[in-house]
Amino acid sequence: MELTSKQFKPELLLEVQATLQLAVPLVIAQILEAGIPLLDGVMMGLLGNQTLAAGALAAITFSTRANGEVNITSN
Repeated sequence: MELTSKQFKPELLLEVQATLQLAVPLVIAQILEAGIPLLDGVMMGLLGNQTLAAGALAAITFSTRANGEVNITSN
């Protein structure tokens, strides 16, 4: 049995629709999650320079330790 383009098209459209229904919320979540550090920086900046510097230092320290622990446990 040979598939023609007319038989294949509805199945393809159903698969694309199902994939997009799963992908769109994930894309939105990723974009919003990437914006959290930006919002944190803006809010700390409104509190003052020292608060912003302390928050930046804490974020760098945390990310360095977290990345180091991931690298140690993955080896």
